[in-house]
Amino acid sequence: MKRAGLFMLVLFPAILMGRGNPWKAGLSSLILPGSGEHYLGLKTRTYGFLAAEVSLWLTYAGFTYHARRLDEDYRIYAYSKCGADPDRKDGDYWQAIELNMNRDVYIEKLWREARSYYPDNPDSQEIYVKQHAVSGDWNWPSKAEWFHFQDMRKASRITRQRAEVTLGFIIVNHIASAVDAFISSRLLGDSETSSFNFDI
Repeated sequence: MKRAGLFMLVLFPAILMGRGNPWKAGLSSLILPGSGEHYLGLKTRTYGFLAAEVSLWLTYAGFTYHARRLDEDYRIYAYSKCGADPDRKDGDYWQAIELNMNRDVYIEKLWREARSYYPDNPDSQEIYVKQHAVSGDWNWPSKAEWFHFQDMRKASRITRQRAEVTLGFIIVNHIASAVDAFISSRLLGDSETSSFNFDI
């Protein structure tokens, strides 16, 4: 009942709009794919756009959930293997752990960057390192475990990218339904006008 009520709430503007205005039919489908087609009497297209919408949102939810689980997995793995803080949420921290085998290597890399930016200014070098260094300590016991962590991070990024691509397809589905409803409304209107003129 709640889902039916929500569905009708979204479709209510289309009910008020009627079938005669292409812009209103298109706007209805832009809000909810298939709604404009539904009120134009195009049942097959209605089910097609709605099915695509539901499938895409389920796919997006699946990728998002899986990405979160992958995030939890690599944080726990890093905690157990190199002493990382699993509660840290900042991306710079995890990127530093991914790109550097231990904190000493990480800090030395920052110093090299600082010396390249400020070759004749030790004070500026020190300020640069302090401003860019993340807090916390870590030390990977072996390259194999470090590389495995990198693979886990990569898997998480790929999954999130797939979720973003799915969002893009959702937007495309909204636009496609809106365009279809707009054109279909125009065609149906022209068809009714032509039939009326013929009868006269």
